[in-house]
Amino acid sequence: ESLSCLEGKLADVECVLLHCEFNITDETLPNGENGTCSGYLSHGDECYPVCDVGYTLDGPIACNNSEVEWTECLANPCDISDLPVPAGADVSACPVLMGSGS
Repeated sequence: ESLSCLEGKLADVECVLLHCEFNITDETLPNGENGTCSGYLSHGDECYPVCDVGYTLDGPIACNNSEVEWTECLANPCDISDLPVPAGADVSACPVLMGSGS
């Protein structure tokens, strides 16, 4: 609580942190769906959307005093360690994971 002064009189003031209202769409969270998110969060709360197959959630959606803190659905990399290796090929410098779009 804090105090305010009006015309020589002190009054108690209560600080109320605001909530967040939001919609998960292709524009706000590409490759994602609602999951545990209802579209309403109180200040300091978070929820976890669900990403489409082939994508991994980068973190929760959070509410900070009426500001939505969005997350992302990141494309999964490809594991190339099970690919057949041609005889005599040196693959020691090859990465085990290949980034999506590589």
